[in-house]
Amino acid sequence: KDESMFGKLYKYSDPEYYKAHRTYHVYTPEHHYVYKAIAAYTAAVDGFTYTMGFGSDEAFLDFIEQTKYASWFDSDTEVSADSKIITLSTCLGNNDDDYRNVLILVRESEITEESKTAKESEIVK
Repeated sequence: KDESMFGKLYKYSDPEYYKAHRTYHVYTPEHHYVYKAIAAYTAAVDGFTYTMGFGSDEAFLDFIEQTKYASWFDSDTEVSADSKIITLSTCLGNNDDDYRNVLILVRESEITEESKTAKESEIVK
């Protein structure tokens, strides 16, 4: 409600905000991943968004299509059955506990020490 904990997800309803905030970097102790935003929308807490597992590749890809259909913006980022996704979710901030704003991200790449070194050598050339 105070815009902490993903409170600004509603801003993805503005296409300019999406254009400026497409990429997220996720750091773990062992990895540095780059994710791309593929969908943002308001979801019912008992709706398809909160599916915790997929019985098949087709079910996963159907989920992705549903998120893209519900999204406030269009994304041309490719998603396959092997893609890794993250869902960020937060309350609407208006005391409506039946809906959440969500952002779906798909992993685009991993930044490794080798890829950093290769990029740095390209810059030097």
